[in-house]
Amino acid sequence: MRADDLMSALLRIALDDKQPVQARLVAIRDGLDRAGLASKQEIEIGVTARPTYEDVLEGVLVDVAEDRDEDPNVLDAEVVDDTEEREKDHDRREADRAERKALTPQRTRPKVSTEERAAQERELLAQSPAEPETRASQLTREEYMLARDRGANFSSRGLGRNSGQG
Repeated sequence: MRADDLMSALLRIALDDKQPVQARLVAIRDGLDRAGLASKQEIEIGVTARPTYEDVLEGVLVDVAEDRDEDPNVLDAEVVDDTEEREKDHDRREADRAERKALTPQRTRPKVSTEERAAQERELLAQSPAEPETRASQLTREEYMLARDRGANFSSRGLGRNSGQG
């Protein structure tokens, strides 16, 4: 529809006595808005300058020359020789470290040569039971993958049986 047709439909609703009053008021208001005859609105536009850095910090910064106390008895800084105290503190900390070290049990490994260690490992391996041969360990990688694709179960309970078997 064109805009004229829509306006005429709004006018028919607005002038139809059979329409509820609320619907007629809405149609009248919409028609006036679209015709540009709505109530005027005032908009105030103003330009203000942004505050500068100096304006923002004006109340924060204080000039030191203005705030200086002219009392000659007030010292800005005083050098204090505390080397004796630092040395005592250092000595006390060293004594604490030495005491902690003395109280902490030291773990020492027996000195074992490479040959002795290799002999110990061989002995341990000889004592440990051999791993059971499983069907999966006897297969090549390709055979294993093919068996898995066919449904073979290589879990500790399946032992290479097809999963379809119970």
